[in-house]
Amino acid sequence: MFTYPLSLNPTSFGGVNAAKSYDLIDLQDAKSVSRVAATATTTPETVTISHQSSGSAVVTDRHLVRLDKKFSDPLLGSVNLSAYLVLSVPRGTSVVILQEIKDMVGRLIALEQTAGALDKILNGEP
Repeated sequence: MFTYPLSLNPTSFGGVNAAKSYDLIDLQDAKSVSRVAATATTTPETVTISHQSSGSAVVTDRHLVRLDKKFSDPLLGSVNLSAYLVLSVPRGTSVVILQEIKDMVGRLIALEQTAGALDKILNGEP
């Protein structure tokens, strides 16, 4: 289990140099939800971590990390910004090892760090 509160600072990834602290507010068997205590309940900022398995011949474990931030827009009302990282890992294989998973996640983060990549993604460029 993670140690709470989670302290997340996006400065290494192009964000502002400001850590936010997420306190655990809900814990279930395979899911946790943490919230920035300093945010209003009408505009929460949360981190959800969840896990599930599916499949019969090959069982796949799905691990999700999701950040959500709700805003109150003066014209549109309540709007939500979300970012996800989902890992779908086949269970019991001898070729999909931890290093392969770490390499894939590292490449995904490296892509986001490539100059202008996030702007291109948000502009809908293929």
